[in-house]
Amino acid sequence: MKSIKNKTILGAEDRLIVMDIDRPDTTDIVPVVIFAHGFKGFKDWGCWHLIAESFVNQGFAFIKFNFSHNGTTPERLDEFADLEAFGQNTYSKEWADLDAVLDWITNEAAHLGLDLNQLSLIGHSRGGGLAIAKAANDDRIKNLVTLAAVPSLAWLWASKIVKEQWQNEGVIYQQNARTGQNMPIYYTLCMDYEANESLFNLDIVAPKISQPWLIVHGETDTSVLPTAAIHLHHLQSKAYLVFIPNADHTFGSKHPWISNQLPLQSIELVQKTVDFLKI
Repeated sequence: MKSIKNKTILGAEDRLIVMDIDRPDTTDIVPVVIFAHGFKGFKDWGCWHLIAESFVNQGFAFIKFNFSHNGTTPERLDEFADLEAFGQNTYSKEWADLDAVLDWITNEAAHLGLDLNQLSLIGHSRGGGLAIAKAANDDRIKNLVTLAAVPSLAWLWASKIVKEQWQNEGVIYQQNARTGQNMPIYYTLCMDYEANESLFNLDIVAPKISQPWLIVHGETDTSVLPTAAIHLHHLQSKAYLVFIPNADHTFGSKHPWISNQLPLQSIELVQKTVDFLKI
């Protein structure tokens, strides 16, 4: 495996996006997978590195990155060291970040030996929601895979009471169960969504997906219920729907992940996805 670790490019508001690029050690041109992490996620969370290695072992380049406003910093890649940036994040900023990653891959494809005609986007949880929105509007994405994806990017304010309080106070907080941090989310997230609903409302954009789409969900996911996958499949019935038995929201992984082996649920996740991408 050949790797470029912690490559930086400019993202939204000139903040840095940090990327890992892993690919087979071959001179062949290979298909490429881009991975977008979810809410309170980052590229080095859990066993994403082992999932990347598994894809590389099956002939894919795998690019994972940190959204510029995900709360980590280039110096502290596995900590939420910048809660202000986390709070100021919006879907438009994540859209701009994903655009920057796609532009970089497009420009570097020949140098890195990447096949742009086999470019796939994988998104986990909230990153899956963004991946749906982006795939509906960007024909560079040839295949879409969503893992435990949210059924709506407006999930945070599904309650009118929550939205009214959020608007009045300008910020709400969500505790990170792992770190104990109270993580701010500014009302600008809601304002940005409502100003760009034609891009980010999954009920609008999911039916527009024309690329092959694999929806993967864990049968025992309690963070984003399996009904979310059923809802997305209802929006786009041409998508393929797969449930992983005994799999939770992170497919058996947790952070930190100290084993050098993938959990069984993640092994199945990788194989289902690779089989789909090789059709």
